[in-house]
Amino acid sequence: MSAIFPTIAVIVVNWNGWRDTVKAYTSLRGSSYTGWRLIIVDNASTDDSPAQLSDLGPKATLIANSENAGVNHNREICSILAVRGRSRLVVPTGLQVPPIWNV
Repeated sequence: MSAIFPTIAVIVVNWNGWRDTVKAYTSLRGSSYTGWRLIIVDNASTDDSPAQLSDLGPKATLIANSENAGVNHNREICSILAVRGRSRLVVPTGLQVPPIWNV
C-alpha cells in the first residue's frame, strides 16, 4: 500500500457473535478502501464462532483464545502482537462501513 492508502488493521473482539463479525467482514470487502486487514480476536466463544470465522479469506486473521480474558486485554494483545507497524482501528463486532470509506 502506498502512503496515500495506508494499511489499517481493523480489530474486532468476538464473543459468541460470529454472524455480526461476518457482517463486518462483508461490509469491509464491499468498501472502496482496500488497504485494510481484519483481525478477529475470539474471546473463548462457547458457540461455533471459531469454526465460522477461521476461513473468511486472505484479508482476515483469527486469533482464537482458549479463555475469556476480557475485551480490553484482547485489544491490547492484538495491538501488540498482530498489527506492528500498521494503523489500528478497534471497532464493535457489528461494524458496517459504507461502500465509500475514507480513512
